Amino acid sequence: MEINHQKITKCGEQVDITLTQNELLPYFDTAYKKAAKTIKMDGFRPGKAPVEIVKKLYGESIQLDSLQEIADKSFREIMKEKNISPIGTPQMTDIQFKPGDPLKFTIKYEVKPVIELKNYKKLKIEKPTYNITSSNVDEEKRRLQRIHATYTAAQKVDNEEFVATVNIKEFDEKGNEIVDRKRDGVKIYLNEESTEKEIKESLKDAEVNGTYPASFTHKHEDHEHKINLELNVTAIESVVLAEFNDEFVKKVTNDKMNSVTEFEENVKKDLENYFNDQSQKKYLDNLTQEIVKMHDIEVPESLVNSILTSFVEEDKKQYGKNLPPDFNEEKYRETLKPTATWQAKWFLLREEILVAEKITLSDEDIEKQVDTEAIKLGIDKTTLLNFYKTSDKFREKLLTDKLFDFLQKETIIVEKMVN
Repeated sequence: MEINHQKITKCGEQVDITLTQNELLPYFDTAYKKAAKTIKMDGFRPGKAPVEIVKKLYGESIQLDSLQEIADKSFREIMKEKNISPIGTPQMTDIQFKPGDPLKFTIKYEVKPVIELKNYKKLKIEKPTYNITSSNVDEEKRRLQRIHATYTAAQKVDNEEFVATVNIKEFDEKGNEIVDRKRDGVKIYLNEESTEKEIKESLKDAEVNGTYPASFTHKHEDHEHKINLELNVTAIESVVLAEFNDEFVKKVTNDKMNSVTEFEENVKKDLENYFNDQSQKKYLDNLTQEIVKMHDIEVPESLVNSILTSFVEEDKKQYGKNLPPDFNEEKYRETLKPTATWQAKWFLLREEILVAEKITLSDEDIEKQVDTEAIKLGIDKTTLLNFYKTSDKFREKLLTDKLFDFLQKETIIVEKMVN
């Protein structure tokens, strides 16, 4: 077998393979015998036709049909011999064969690029920290008060705890109404943070059947434009917030908490846990972003496509296996390609760092995690252990966690207070 192995790009390689007739004969003989067992021929019982007759009548067709299998087996031998580990599915191209002549074909494939790791230790990585105060707890209390609020019809607005129902007309800069932007029956809560301050200001003394102008500027990344509205008030409701006392706490927590003080302590603890988790996630995101930025590497296109396919499959699950009829998969893939490319780079760098630092997953690591998870999930430890030992997804997550634990000890964390 003649082999010409060459590199095309940093990730792309190809192998040109030639097999002589003498090298092909054993493959063809096997193919003839296999075909003889299935071919029906007059004068012979099914599967009992002599191989020589089968060869004489169908030889060329059988040879052509066997070429793919011959090529696959030949390439597998070359992969083993030359220690080739393709990413994705190798593609056979430029196959040339005539009965009696050698078989020539080319296999193209991608491999992991050679990566020279930069110094990923002692990096200065920003980590946000959050100071949870009584005002944060008060926000949660107000949220619950609003959810359980009652509403009373009113004729006039006299504070922010009002909801105004309005019909909205929008006008261009010349004062002409933009008809297709008319909206009726829009409810505006004046104490909602997201409500434009100009609208709040316009409606602060509003009365039923009154009409009030409101103008403000909408800013976007690349432009800004003026919004001119006319608000016709059709109804006003006073928002009567529930009194936040011990009885209210018992009601909203289904008797899990008995007092305002207990509620406030639990909310503060939950907020601290939540923002500690967000802080860690942001730190790890900053860390991986920095490591990827340090390395200018080319990634295999097949790896990027594989990640994009996983995005599509994940969306299919959310839509119940079938994507919307107007879903443009080509545009979707193009939009998410930068994200997939970044993930491919991190995947390759992660593998290199794991090898460089000799970080592996032991049975002890898995058992330690199972001890924690079994109690949390209320699942039998042995059952969970067997599942985790056979779950590639879990093992990869645990290995990544172990890598992050290592990297965190090697980086310089720069804490930044965030409001």
